[in-house]
Amino acid sequence: MPNSHGPDVPFSARTGTSLRYTTYGPAGSIAATVIAGGNGFVPLFGTALLLDGSSLTLLGASVLGGAGSWRFDLPIPANASLVGLRFWSQSLVISPSGSPFSTNPGRTLIDR
Repeated sequence: MPNSHGPDVPFSARTGTSLRYTTYGPAGSIAATVIAGGNGFVPLFGTALLLDGSSLTLLGASVLGGAGSWRFDLPIPANASLVGLRFWSQSLVISPSGSPFSTNPGRTLIDR
């Protein structure tokens, strides 16, 4: 997930740049990162996504490498109409030897 600032402080992204996501877990795990237009509660595989289930969008999925991490960038278009947009993100990690778990949710505000 983007750098954490605590649950009540949003991440920020600027138009025309990229927002970097990093998900950690046991090596060999499958990780999927989703975004949503709001928060909510979606029970899933014995854990939960704290996102609005009606607006979930998959950003990507990958197998965590030997370092137990997956990193990717989400480009934010240079479009002034995106300024002020808020979205929530969270990852689901399915470990090869343990129970699935979800990461802490993040809230992002797009700024200029």
